Amino acid sequence: MRYNETNSEQIGGRNIIAEILDDDSIIEVSAQVMSDIYGTLQANYDLTVYGNIEVESLTVMGNLVCFGNCKVDSMNVQGRCDVFGTLEAGDALLSDDLRARELIIEKMEVKGKVVCDTIDCQGEFICHNRVISSEGIMGEGHLKCGLVICGEYAFTEENDNVFVISEIEERIEGLQPKGETVPEKDVSEMDWQECEEYLHTLSQNNPDYKQAYEDYLELYKWSELKKIQSINQYIKLADLLNTEIKEYKESDLYCVIKNELLDKAGVYIFDMDIESLSQETFSKLIYQVYKNRTIIPDDVYVFLREKVYNSIGLKYSTVALMLGE
Repeated sequence: MRYNETNSEQIGGRNIIAEILDDDSIIEVSAQVMSDIYGTLQANYDLTVYGNIEVESLTVMGNLVCFGNCKVDSMNVQGRCDVFGTLEAGDALLSDDLRARELIIEKMEVKGKVVCDTIDCQGEFICHNRVISSEGIMGEGHLKCGLVICGEYAFTEENDNVFVISEIEERIEGLQPKGETVPEKDVSEMDWQECEEYLHTLSQNNPDYKQAYEDYLELYKWSELKKIQSINQYIKLADLLNTEIKEYKESDLYCVIKNELLDKAGVYIFDMDIESLSQETFSKLIYQVYKNRTIIPDDVYVFLREKVYNSIGLKYSTVALMLGE
């Protein structure tokens, strides 16, 4: 069956397909599919799926976003590919970047970058750019990648261009002299300039503080604002304030920005709206909302989640129902 403007629902300028009825379908417009997909599918433009994909053949001429799992025998995506669950591929060709939670690979070639949690390679995995796996890679397959960086492990017979961060850190610690120990200080007693200098010193001796120091410098710019002006701005600030670094979190500048901007915005943010988002911006924004939910009040979190989904013409309740949540 062919899907186009005439047999898809128009919401907010987007083509919404409630359900794919056939096992052999062609989508002739950029579309958002609200159901699982089976059989074979060809999408001639961008495709977003709020469910699982389990097909023999999948061709997407634009970008692909799948909020569930994706299991394919044959796969060809010409744009960027984002799979929030597991991507299991028999034979896949991806012409741009790939992001997924878990990769199970028989044969895959990626021309862009790969970012994922885990990789299980049983066949051949080719990447013309770099691969970053936050946990690691395993399997008896053949790797042909420029650079593979693993967070915790690399259980593979091929070690060329494969690096494990924990092992690199151990080697660096053994080769380099220990940095000077910085005395612990109470940042709550420091003024903004003193705290900046202290964080700078910490960052020079401990790489764990580098991001905290950079974020602290960014907070200076926010101190010039009197009020949060948009939902996007609120989400960005929440991301900047979400930290576990004690010296950053207890600084006077941090407390002022959080109390005077983020916390106060929790009262009037419900009167704000959000502009229509592109597929890429939507994916980034909904991830930031979810990631920073511990620093965002529950009622604001629910509001932001709904608003971000509304920006692409959907209701979160509908998406949650489709995903079985």
